[in-house]
Amino acid sequence: MATRADTDVESRRAAERTRYAGELEKVTGRRGLLDRTVRTAVRLATLVVGWRVVVDGLGDIPRDAAGRVVPCVVAAAPHRGWPDPFLVLLAWPRDAPRLAWFGDEVTMTRSWWRRRLLPRLGMIPIPARPSASAVHEHLDAARGVLSRGCCLVVFVEKGPPSPRGRTRAIAPGAAWLAGAGGVPIVPVALGGFLETGLGTRFRVRFLPPIAPPGGIDGPTSGPRASRNAPSPREGRVTTAALAAALAEPVAELEAWTFATNGRRPLPGLDAPLTAQGMVRTVRAAFPRLNQWLNSLPDPRVQQMCLYTAAHLWGHIIATFMALLELIKNRIVRAVQVEQFGAIRLMKAVTDEITPTSGDLFA
Repeated sequence: MATRADTDVESRRAAERTRYAGELEKVTGRRGLLDRTVRTAVRLATLVVGWRVVVDGLGDIPRDAAGRVVPCVVAAAPHRGWPDPFLVLLAWPRDAPRLAWFGDEVTMTRSWWRRRLLPRLGMIPIPARPSASAVHEHLDAARGVLSRGCCLVVFVEKGPPSPRGRTRAIAPGAAWLAGAGGVPIVPVALGGFLETGLGTRFRVRFLPPIAPPGGIDGPTSGPRASRNAPSPREGRVTTAALAAALAEPVAELEAWTFATNGRRPLPGLDAPLTAQGMVRTVRAAFPRLNQWLNSLPDPRVQQMCLYTAAHLWGHIIATFMALLELIKNRIVRAVQVEQFGAIRLMKAVTDEITPTSGDLFA
């Protein structure tokens, strides 16, 4: 039986969803100042750490007779780590429509500035509690951004981990969204996520588009015409075609990743000892860091494992602290920098983290 507090929380969330949806309805495919500013900031950050993003297949992105990129569902795989959305953003053509994204509803509506900022960036909230009505609102929002000229990014994998060089199972969501919006699917293969350090190279490959279930314009008659939703069979056929399109490029880019970013660093600094010292230093300097990090994005329940917010942010913090250490060493001891990989320090730090404890530096 629901308590009054539960009812108040649900009422507040419903009001937040309504306000957020109102802001999201103002988003169109035209890129504004905020969108360009975010892209510029991401590009500058990659320049600071020396990351390079090589883009292939821009000619395969579908365009209309006037040469404009048409709305589409951007189906990206594999999803190996947190840099992946930024890689897609950097690779996306400057003259193309704005990209829209999915995100966690609770995180995106937690504070007033998130409710003001994130819908303007085209972020569509994923329902915290997937009831029938909440899912319907969520999918309507996705159809809405597509109808207003945006391109929707979906990381299409699901299920348990797969061997490197192969994608996980491909979820049918991209096919459903493409069919419901009457837009093509653009498969995108990602490569390079192996050792994330100074000078890491990434590749983003756009592949030939796939027609949505029901054809490029979707069904025009029958019981599904009003919602433009594909049948289960159509969705399975399109999902299989998407999986087949991604298989070979993902395997090829995985081989490129090992050849490009897979250098084994020579023995240098003691990574576990350095990690322990860094953890102790951070714990002494910021005793409330764990609490601060867990007040950021909520823990995510995935099919693979349960991550706390502190664990997720710990990976990012450890990566960039290691990069800063490398920058300092490059100035002071250039020779030793060549003997030390940032990923070794990051892994050693994250070995100190228990994923499900919610206790990062403790």
